[in-house]
Amino acid sequence: MKRVTKVLALILAAVTLLSVMTIPTFAAYNYPMTCTVYYKNEKGKQIASPSTFTVNAAESKEHSRGVSSPSISGYVLKDSNDSYVTYEMMDKSFPASNYVRQGTAPYTVIYTDTVYHYLYFVNGSTRRTIAPSATLKGTPGTYYNHIPPTVAHYTPGRTSVSGRFSTSKTSTSETIYYYRTMYTMSYNANGGSGAPSSESKGSGWDYTISSVKPTKVGYTFQGWATYSWASSASYHGGDTYKLNQNTTFYAVWSRNSYTISYNANGGTGAPSSQTKYYGTTLTLSSAKPYRTGYTFKGWGLYASSTSPLYQPGDDYNYNISRTLYAVWEKEAPPAPTTYTVSYNANGGSGAPASQTKTKDITLTLSGTKPTRSGYTFLGWATSASATSASYQPGGSYTANASVTLYAVWSCNHPSSKKVWDTGCDWRTVCDNCGATLSSGTLHGPYTYGDWVYYSGSQHSRYKTCIHGDYTTTEYASHNTSAQYEQYSASQHKKYSYCADCNSTVGTTSYESHTFTSSTVNGQVVSTCNLCGYTKTMAQTYTVSYNANGGYNAPSSQTKVHGVTLTLSSSVPYRFNYEFVCTLGKRIPRVYRRNGEITEVKDYFENF
Repeated sequence: MKRVTKVLALILAAVTLLSVMTIPTFAAYNYPMTCTVYYKNEKGKQIASPSTFTVNAAESKEHSRGVSSPSISGYVLKDSNDSYVTYEMMDKSFPASNYVRQGTAPYTVIYTDTVYHYLYFVNGSTRRTIAPSATLKGTPGTYYNHIPPTVAHYTPGRTSVSGRFSTSKTSTSETIYYYRTMYTMSYNANGGSGAPSSESKGSGWDYTISSVKPTKVGYTFQGWATYSWASSASYHGGDTYKLNQNTTFYAVWSRNSYTISYNANGGTGAPSSQTKYYGTTLTLSSAKPYRTGYTFKGWGLYASSTSPLYQPGDDYNYNISRTLYAVWEKEAPPAPTTYTVSYNANGGSGAPASQTKTKDITLTLSGTKPTRSGYTFLGWATSASATSASYQPGGSYTANASVTLYAVWSCNHPSSKKVWDTGCDWRTVCDNCGATLSSGTLHGPYTYGDWVYYSGSQHSRYKTCIHGDYTTTEYASHNTSAQYEQYSASQHKKYSYCADCNSTVGTTSYESHTFTSSTVNGQVVSTCNLCGYTKTMAQTYTVSYNANGGYNAPSSQTKVHGVTLTLSSSVPYRFNYEFVCTLGKRIPRVYRRNGEITEVKDYFENF
C-alpha cells in the first residue's frame, strides 16, 4: 500500500510541477507537508503523544528529516527500524487541486510489551553471589546476547549468554556459575629425563615447585627456569610460584667437569691440572716434565707404565677424571750416588739395621718393627718428637738424602689414676705416659628455674649448683600440641603450643574447615571438627527433567527448603507428539515439596 501511495504522490507532484511552469524563475518553489508520527501498542492503543514536524516536499534534501521514537516505560519497538522515522518512510497524501499546496504524511510506530531476562552470577563452589546480577530486556521472541562480567581469579561457565526472550511475555532467569581459574604447571626435562608430572595451580593461589629432580647423562641439575635457554635457575624444589598463568618450567643443567692431573712420576715440571667438560674434546698440555738422567716419552695411565698412551697436545675424549703419569726412559747412568737410611727405636728396642739407598732409585724400607712395652708402634718419622708416622715398614723412600728414621709410638694407657685439681674439677691420667685421658667437673644437686622460650625447636632454663657459684643453662625440645581457632567462615588458624614454656611455637597457618553436617527441619548444620565453628543454611533439593523420548528437556532446578519453586517454562519436543504435562502439572506450575526429584518425566500425546 505504501509503494502505491508513493507512486501516486510522484505523479501528483509531477502534475503540480507542470502547473507552475509559468512561475518566474526567481521565485522559490515550496510544497509543505505536515508530518505526524503516532505511537501505539499492538492493540492499537495510543501510548504516547504524537510527534509533528513539517518538510518541504519540493526539496529532496529534506526527505531525510524525521524524529526519534521515544523510550516508553514497559515497551520496546516492535521494529527496530522505527527508532528514527523520516519523511521518506511515511504515507503521503496530496490534495486533488493543483492550487492547494499543503499535503500530509502520517506514520504509526508500533510498540510491544517489554520482556525481561534476569542473569545471576554465582560462585560454583560456594553457591554465593560473585557479581551483581544483570537485567536484559527486549521484544518477545527476539534474541539477546550478554557477556558475563570479569571476576578476578574466576572463569564463568559460559563466555557469553544468548537466547530468545520469552514469546509468552513472561520474565525468565538463569544462573551463570563461576569457577576458580586453573593454570597448568608443566615441567620440561630440557634434554634430560624424569621431569615431574604436570600439576594445576588455582588463580590467586601459591604453587610449590615440585621437589622431583630430573636426570641427564653428563650434567648436573641446577634447578628450574621459565625458558629453555636459561643458564641459571630461578626456582628450586619447594620454592613458591605466584604468577597466574600457564607455565612450563625448564630444567637448568650444568655440564659435568673432569680433572686431568699430571704426575711427573719422579721428575719435575709437570703441567698444571686441566678441566675437561662432558662431551667436549680436551687438548692435553704441551708442557713436558724434566727428570735428570731420563728422557720423557709421553704420558701413561699408571706410575708403572713403560710405554706412553698420550703425547703433549693430543686429544683427550673420555668423560672421566684421571691422573696421567710421565713415562721415562732411563739414560746411561753415571756412577751411582748412595745414601744411608738409619733407624732409631726411640725408647723401644729391635730397630732394623741401616739400609743403603741409591740416588733416584726408590728404596723399600725394612719390614722389621721395633717393640716397646705399653706402646703400639705407628711407623717411622724424621723427628724423634713426631706423633704421626711419615713412613711405614715396607714403604717407599724416594728422597735423595741420608736420613735417620725414628720410631713413632702410641701409648696403650695400660693403667690410669684420677687426679683432683681444684674443687669439682678432675682428670684421669695415664700412669705410663702421664697423658690426660679424660677430665670433667662434678656439680650438683641443682636448683632449676622455669622453662622459657628459646628457639623454634627448644626452650631453656637456668640450673644452679647448690655447692657453689656455678650456673648453666640447659635446653630441651618443645612439647607441642596442635591448637585450632576460628579465623573466618571458610578457615581456621592452626598453630603449635608448648605447654612447658607456655609459648606458641613456629608460624601460624590457615586451613579450610573440616565440616561434619547434619540436617534438622530443613536446615543443614555444619560444624568444624577441629575448631568448633558452626554454620547453618537452608537445605536444597534438585528438580530434574526427563524428556521421556523427546528432546530439549529443561535444565535441572534447585529448590530451597520451605521456598516454593516455579517449575521451568521450557517445553520439550518430540516428533509427531504434542507435549501435555510434567508429573500431571501443566507448565509453568509451582513445586512445594521439600525433597529431591531425580527424574521428572514429560508426557506427550500422539497426534
